[in-house]
Amino acid sequence: MKPFMLTPGHLASSYIISQIPSWYGDPLLTRDQVFVIIAGYILDLDLLIPTKKGAANHHLLPTHTPLFAALLLAILTVVFKKFFSPLAFLLSGIALFVHLTLDDVSFWLYKLGFRKECSVPQIFWLYPFDKRRKKVIKRAQNVTPIKALKLYFTHPVSVFLEIVLVGIAVFVSKF
Repeated sequence: MKPFMLTPGHLASSYIISQIPSWYGDPLLTRDQVFVIIAGYILDLDLLIPTKKGAANHHLLPTHTPLFAALLLAILTVVFKKFFSPLAFLLSGIALFVHLTLDDVSFWLYKLGFRKECSVPQIFWLYPFDKRRKKVIKRAQNVTPIKALKLYFTHPVSVFLEIVLVGIAVFVSKF
């Protein structure tokens, strides 16, 4: 089990993304902002899907892939195109992919030599073509949510990133 991003970090990053237009003097409508924030978190609803390896391994599900994120955005765009602005859909797509990126940070820190664990990706960017995914699923341990949280809080880089994102979101909300 590798560290990952928790709800506050995903919501904070999505909030920051929803505020980008306001930095240029043209804020999104509140409903558009809420849509972007929800889009940045919605992938974690796969935590509710029962898996043999435990909910903490939800990153291994097809619902936590760029392919699924793109399909989800396409469906949301078709269903809600009259309710949200085109900019809200663009920013929602960015929020979806930032969510996946944040979930994969630990692996990239390992690849860059900043971590000793996390030798396998959390997100399989080339799903369904990445053959490593099946091997990782076979080796995945059954991790309870409590154990996953304990592992998370023992990795200061993950906690630091979460705190930074929440801090930036709080700072941005003041302006």
